[in-house]
Order: sequence, then structure tokens, then C-alpha cells
Amino acid sequence: MFFLATPHRGSDSAKLLNGLLRASAVLSPKQYVADLARNSTAITVINDEFRHFADDLHIWSFYETLKTRIGTNSVLLVEKDSAIIGMPPSFGFNFSKPCALRLADTHFPSRKQTRNYQSGERRS
Repeated sequence: MFFLATPHRGSDSAKLLNGLLRASAVLSPKQYVADLARNSTAITVINDEFRHFADDLHIWSFYETLKTRIGTNSVLLVEKDSAIIGMPPSFGFNFSKPCALRLADTHFPSRKQTRNYQSGERRS
């Protein structure tokens, strides 16, 4: 199982997103976005329950190392400490969150690198 910049402990970006939703004239803040906030109750419950099933899984956690540009700022959307689930192995991966979301595209170059980690080759 691959986790690609998954916010296991939440993300400060959830507050940013809900702030943007609040500022828009059409949209409003969403509870599911608030549930993604750092150390939210929902995130804590999910992590506690997942630990009971994780021993039987092969898990790879990847964290982003490239910042995503948002307006005039660049940020890591999911910080390393949140992206690492706490079970080895965990790897820094030269991508930003938007790049991680494109790994489903079979022609995206980082897809091969991800497969290499799974097969144990760990080369690009």
C-alpha cells in the first residue's frame, strides 16, 4: 500500500482551504475539510483504528520534498511529520502534492520511480 503525501496527522493547509471557502461568495467551509486539520479528532480515530490492521500490510510512505506554489507563497501541503505513518519504510520523494496526485497517469515519469521502490530496486 502506497501513501503519497497523505496527511496522517492532518495538515495546516486544511485551515487555508476552509479560509478560502469562507472568503468565496459561493462556497462555505466544509466539515470534511476541517476533519483534515492537524491532529483533528477524525484523523486521530482513523489512525488508531488503522494500526489494528496495518501489521498484515506492506506499507510505503512517501513525503513531498518540493513545495507547491499557492499565490505568492510556496508551501509543503503535507509536512513530512504528517506524511510518515510511523511504520517503516518511509521515503522522501522529489515531488510536490500535485505531482503525487498525477501518479495514476501511466505516462507520468515518477510512476516508474514509485514502482521501483515497491520492487526493492529504489532507483530512478
